[in-house]
Amino acid sequence: RMGIKTMAMIGIRTDGDKMLQVAEQIAALDEVIYIIIVSGRYDIMAEVFCRDHADLLKFLTEKLAKIIGVRETESFMHLKIVKEIYF
Repeated sequence: RMGIKTMAMIGIRTDGDKMLQVAEQIAALDEVIYIIIVSGRYDIMAEVFCRDHADLLKFLTEKLAKIIGVRETESFMHLKIVKEIYF
């Protein structure tokens, strides 16, 4: 992906009865490259590629936050990928 410089993993808490619908809507967003439903503190974890920090902020505020059922998010910026394996 040319011009993509910012990667983040986003933990997402949802309204429980909307979790699957929220995951489907998030999966449809262009910036999302990986999404899983998990147990623990968050309901969904999504990995995103953005052009820069401003683009990530736009994604968080103009796309993700507007999905009905998203209650809370926490972003984890990728500083360095130490190991990556694909099966």
